[in-house]
Amino acid sequence: MARVPDQVLAWLRKVLQPEYNEPQRIYEDVAEALHHFPSLRPRTDIYTFADGETRLLLVLNGAIPTQGRGSLLSTPIQLWLPHAYPQAGPIALINPGPGMVVNPSNYVDINRICYHPYLAYWSANKQKHNLRDALLHLQQAFDKEPPLHQLNSTYAASQTKSSIQQAPPRPRKQSTLAEPDPNIEEGGDPLGQLTRPKHSVLPPAPPKPPARLDTPIVALNRPGSSVQSNVATIRHPLEHQRLYGSEGMIRTTIDRKVVNRKPVPFLSDTSTGMQKPNTAGSQASSSNSVRMQLDCLLLDLERKHAQGYRTQTTRIAKAVEGLKEYESNLIQSQATYERTIASCAKNESVLSDRLGKAKGVINEMMLNPQLDIDECLIAQNRVYNQLYELTSEEAAIDDTIYALGRALENERLDLDMFLKHSRTLAREQFMRRALILKITDLLEIDV
Repeated sequence: MARVPDQVLAWLRKVLQPEYNEPQRIYEDVAEALHHFPSLRPRTDIYTFADGETRLLLVLNGAIPTQGRGSLLSTPIQLWLPHAYPQAGPIALINPGPGMVVNPSNYVDINRICYHPYLAYWSANKQKHNLRDALLHLQQAFDKEPPLHQLNSTYAASQTKSSIQQAPPRPRKQSTLAEPDPNIEEGGDPLGQLTRPKHSVLPPAPPKPPARLDTPIVALNRPGSSVQSNVATIRHPLEHQRLYGSEGMIRTTIDRKVVNRKPVPFLSDTSTGMQKPNTAGSQASSSNSVRMQLDCLLLDLERKHAQGYRTQTTRIAKAVEGLKEYESNLIQSQATYERTIASCAKNESVLSDRLGKAKGVINEMMLNPQLDIDECLIAQNRVYNQLYELTSEEAAIDDTIYALGRALENERLDLDMFLKHSRTLAREQFMRRALILKITDLLEIDV
């Protein structure tokens, strides 16, 4: 592990800020990956997706150390970061050098694309997944199954010599990634667009050797049954393809490309010149049946994924409707809450005003001297008390005469009874008033 130069980190910040959605997360992951793998170099380049769209992406280009067959190897790799990272996982490609050829396995296909469960299920735990762990998982996978092997110059020379000596029948050329394939529908090679970073067509790949390099080459020159034994032992590249989790349109297009490609002719047939029509027919029929089975599997997977996507879309639409309703309820609740707060503030101001006035009255009453109830109800001498009693009786007689008049109007009392009582009450009232006038004259009180 080496320290990443400050110039590289500054360049990363400058490049990531305008292009990516989460530049800080990508900066941290790339810095950590460069710290653990110093052989990688970051740069920007044009990447073409399966649908033909081109984007300027950040790519980590270099080699990672791997252990292959007891020796230390350096595996060249490219790690492309899409704009949706870390919501979408990185795209890993093998970058073979001169004299190297891709060795198809469970982790790499013939189109240089790397497969691994860590990358296939990236979205399941996208917050914890990072570039360093992805490179470590790929490193462990390449230790088990090396993605590249080197062509043998002696073997290639013998192949050329054998093909020259036996001109008729002329062996068929192997199709490479750069050559058109009649089994691929019109509209371009989506797999080629996915794996090339800058050019429209990938450079032609060298002829594919036998599946295992440790097979003795002498076995190719044995007569008779050597062709059948070699044909039986060589594994078809399609057997190494493993369908991991769905990664969208790109992964499905890749699988269709591999299924529709013509099988590569065996080296034993092209080198020795032995042609067996029956064997070729059986191989063609078996490859056709395998291709049909794979097409059916792909259609079933596509149908299942489409149904799952429709279910998720319906569920998300319902959730969005519920969220909108909840939002409207929140808005109404907020308006009610604001009105309640305004009313409470108004009531609080009124209450404060009334409390202030009450406190003022209380303070005023506290300053005044306390009144004596006896002084208000009891006179100072008997004359005044007699005046109070006469005044009260005179007022009572006046009220009684008024009540008798109302009873006469309502016909509850006849006229004779009214006159009798009124005359008596009037006589008494006159006597009270005369005595009141006498007392007021005596006390010199104005009435």
